[in-house]
Amino acid sequence: MQIAQMLVGVIISCFGFYYSSMDASCAVDPFVLKVSAVIYASYLYLFMQFMIKRFFVKNARAGQEGKVAASAKKNI
Repeated sequence: MQIAQMLVGVIISCFGFYYSSMDASCAVDPFVLKVSAVIYASYLYLFMQFMIKRFFVKNARAGQEGKVAASAKKNI
């Protein structure tokens, strides 16, 4: 859910920057839009990194713990 939220934040920030550059009467400071896009993009990266490590990369440590447990049962 947070990934979708950050993606929408990046898109809105980019659209805001685009429209503020097209319309001189826009009251939003372009620097604020750039900073918000960078913040949203960094959180998007971090949440995606967490999701990939959590759900798609096989945990090598869990595999080692399984081997230790199996060998311990063998020795009993």
